[in-house]
Amino acid sequence: MTQAVLASAPRPLAAGSYPTAIAIALVVLPPLAIMSGMAMTPFLVLLTGLVGAAVWQQSGLDLADFRREARPTLLVCGLLLLIPVLSIGWSITPGRSAYTAAQTVTIMLIGAAGFVIAPRMASLPTRTAAWIFGTLLFTCVVVAIERLPSRGVLFMAYVDLNANFDRFINKNVNRGLCAFAVFVWPVALMLEHAGRKRLAFLAPWIVAVPVAAMHSLSAKMAMVGGFAVYYLVRLAPGLGARLIMIATPAFLVAWPLLFKLLYAPFFTAPEVYQRLPDSSQARVDIWNFVSGKILERPVFGWGLDTSRATPGGDVSYMPGRVYLPLHPHNSVLHLLLETGVAGFALSVIAVVLLLRAWQRLTAQDAKAGAVGGAMIVAYLIVGFSAFGVWQTWWIASGWIGAIMFQFSRAKTSTA
Repeated sequence: MTQAVLASAPRPLAAGSYPTAIAIALVVLPPLAIMSGMAMTPFLVLLTGLVGAAVWQQSGLDLADFRREARPTLLVCGLLLLIPVLSIGWSITPGRSAYTAAQTVTIMLIGAAGFVIAPRMASLPTRTAAWIFGTLLFTCVVVAIERLPSRGVLFMAYVDLNANFDRFINKNVNRGLCAFAVFVWPVALMLEHAGRKRLAFLAPWIVAVPVAAMHSLSAKMAMVGGFAVYYLVRLAPGLGARLIMIATPAFLVAWPLLFKLLYAPFFTAPEVYQRLPDSSQARVDIWNFVSGKILERPVFGWGLDTSRATPGGDVSYMPGRVYLPLHPHNSVLHLLLETGVAGFALSVIAVVLLLRAWQRLTAQDAKAGAVGGAMIVAYLIVGFSAFGVWQTWWIASGWIGAIMFQFSRAKTSTA
């Protein structure tokens, strides 16, 4: 299915003004992601627009070909969105569900369009990969310095502005590092295709430094998962792809039961619970509450984006904590809560189709497969423990990484 899109190699057309503009945008992406994760949504709109304009300028766009090539991607999107959109009809907050559905469908279609069209675009200029590496390195150094006792330029700037620096780190920087855990892999492949193999090797390890230094456990787990998948697939493409193809959906399906089995004997044990960071303790409590609410509406759920309105979720059980804040901080439980078993099952099928396409790509190109697998697993890991399923900036981040993956598979031009 989706292999028709994933396996289509970008066409080596002559670079022009739009590929140059895209290259400039990608060079700006690392510092932009750190300064404001929310900027990923307008960035995706801009990126897709530039890709579409580039293809139109170069060769036009055959709508029949586009529809044919878009079908596998749209099928995956449709499986992900069908029950959430339909849930407006039974949602406990139908107005909010309709608004979120409109946002989500729009950003998904924009991202899908950019992903499908990207292989038709001219190769990016050779210098693009090196310049992205440069801004990525610069941004990682600036962030890592903030963990030194003397702090760095970001701290000084926020002190001068009388702004909340800790909030900036927790909300902006940690979000950006989660995005880095996805973006860095296609950057590495771009560098390798540009003949910068040493930089390609270094890029993920450079990102790992600020990720390890900062507080985001989600970003840490995403980097570890990305490394594990990348090197597994590079060393054993066939075996690695099969293991990930089986293990990923199996873990997603098993997680709700696994959590309930481990909750009493493990998570609530004082020697474990008390040693968890505050954010992890809160997640354990949220997941336990959500597990009970899922059983109240198990088939179709409470409706799209109804987490904050779920009965009892706003009850405070200790200072600073409620049973369910904005969302469950776990993609599996989030889908089960709001779309039920029906929505979750279709989402798992969508993941299986995506992984099947990736497995076939890996059989053709182990390097691209290793990068694609690292991206997919990193994205799923972050969603498993951090952001809401319907947060448009995080959906946009996934699509930006996917479009960059399309670019990374092309040999760069000499322009």
